[in-house]
Amino acid sequence: MDALAKVRAINGVTFTMAGSDARQMGLIAQEVQAVAPEAVVEAEGVLRLAYGNLVGLLVEAIKDLAKQVDQLKRTAP
Repeated sequence: MDALAKVRAINGVTFTMAGSDARQMGLIAQEVQAVAPEAVVEAEGVLRLAYGNLVGLLVEAIKDLAKQVDQLKRTAP
């Protein structure tokens, strides 16, 4: 699993839900479905995100970044 590439494939967005004036932040279900279908649930023809199912992916992406930082620190003058 290339967790960092998967995280890079999704975008955080702000939006206003129909029937509400409150702005929210989240992800686009179709983008998430392409890289992490386990985090998307379809109910009554509407895609919804199970945000908790993204935690493992995000942890692995952070580990990937930490490895890159460690490598850069070792090679920096």
